[in-house]
Amino acid sequence: MAANMNSELKLVEVTPRDGLQNEKEILSTHDKLSLVESLVEAGFKEIEVTSFVNPKFVPQMHDAWEIASKLYNKHPGVTFSALAPNEKGAAKAVEACVDQIGVFISATETHNQKNVNMSKIESLRNIEKISSLAVNNNIKLRGYIVVAFDCPYEGRVSFKDILEIYKELEECGIEEVSLGDTTGSADPLYVKEVVNTIKEKGENRSDLALHFHDSQGMGLANIFSAYQEGARIFDGSVGGVGGSPVTPGAGGNVAMEDMVNMFEKMEVKTDISLDILVDLAKDLENKLGRVLPGKLAKTWEKSKDYY
Repeated sequence: MAANMNSELKLVEVTPRDGLQNEKEILSTHDKLSLVESLVEAGFKEIEVTSFVNPKFVPQMHDAWEIASKLYNKHPGVTFSALAPNEKGAAKAVEACVDQIGVFISATETHNQKNVNMSKIESLRNIEKISSLAVNNNIKLRGYIVVAFDCPYEGRVSFKDILEIYKELEECGIEEVSLGDTTGSADPLYVKEVVNTIKEKGENRSDLALHFHDSQGMGLANIFSAYQEGARIFDGSVGGVGGSPVTPGAGGNVAMEDMVNMFEKMEVKTDISLDILVDLAKDLENKLGRVLPGKLAKTWEKSKDYY
């Protein structure tokens, strides 16, 4: 039976990090901070703002320290998160006083090697070190399982592999685990099976997040499927920006304004301003110099009268 459709929802905005990390046009620090401020104004309480990666490989995140440190203690009640691929990056995140550190591991060996040049066992040991650092500094942790549904190199990921990593991340002290459909090729029925398998194994679905890319146009359907089965935490980005440099064919994230619109039409309260989100999507299109895949911003002026 489907879960209570009116229980609490949490939407995590990942535009400043996941959305921008693969863009050719690099936004200025000022524009990134302005984007974060607008997301706060729109009503988001969880925002992934940057990543402490080597700027040689991800130049879009060259200003991670400045972004994180300038947001420190600026908006009480809002969690600003930064991704850290290793202990060195996590130490910088701690110094910048982030509220939460995000760690990640691929569901398959091949993708993990291509993504971070480490085996899965090495990545887990790395996460354990980051976890200790975070706990010692009273910083929350969020974990991502990359290519959690389908891998471009090894194909469909088994329930066994997903559950194994899920449990290992929880044992590392991860408070919230986000399953990433990095390839954007998951389908609603498989998503339903995954969420229910996690439930049946006794895992806590209140800590389960879903991170869908919309490569094949099934992002919203997958979100709805997961929501029906009790998942209540979903990631998204303005305009549907995003992608993965080591995942061939990966599209952007599900457009946050499209997701909010779907939930609001379903009478699921989001407390997010669609007007601000649509304006942000249009502004981001101009700044990035390309048409974004999100749908609502293209029809908002005509459709908003229906609310």
